[in-house]
Amino acid sequence: MSICSSELQSQLFSKIAAWEILSYKYVGELWRCTAPPEMRVEVYTHCAYVCVPKTDKHRGFSTFISFWEFLDYFMCRSISKASKVQAFLMRRGRYAEVWRVTSSQGATGKNYRVELSNLGGLCDCWLFRCFGNRIRRELPYCFKLLQQSRFFDGQAMCHHLVAAIHRGHASSIAEFKAESQRRKKEDRERRMREQNEARTQRFC
Repeated sequence: MSICSSELQSQLFSKIAAWEILSYKYVGELWRCTAPPEMRVEVYTHCAYVCVPKTDKHRGFSTFISFWEFLDYFMCRSISKASKVQAFLMRRGRYAEVWRVTSSQGATGKNYRVELSNLGGLCDCWLFRCFGNRIRRELPYCFKLLQQSRFFDGQAMCHHLVAAIHRGHASSIAEFKAESQRRKKEDRERRMREQNEARTQRFC
């Protein structure tokens, strides 16, 4: 039985994700294009357990899949989906940007608001909110892995965020944050120099 909620499991540890990871790892051994309905994915503290029961159509097997493999799958899927949506810059400040990003459903979908700043990124889509609200408290070990990843940089991600980051000519959220923090530091140092010069002039 999985220790995380069904909502978080559907986002990060779905049967589709597990089957594609296994299909890549065991090329030629898995004979179906989609996960069999009997397949189980159970999320534990440090990894996920995958079990495909034996039937008259295929042999059974079970294995463990690391959180890193699921996060890598999520990253690749996010980058792929980001290339298929449109992102429009609505407002750009010195340290922050606001984007409107279309849904992956195209004209029939809705638009999402993405905010990027020196503190990170935010999106108002359900995937981002579910991921961000649940990962820290439900799977603290997986959250630690997010902090070690340059793609996630310690926060939830979604393909809308990835699309805005890439259209804004940064390769990752970490790169965008670093550039924004650099500009903020330069502005703070410039203001301090100007204040010091003004004080010096008053006493001259």
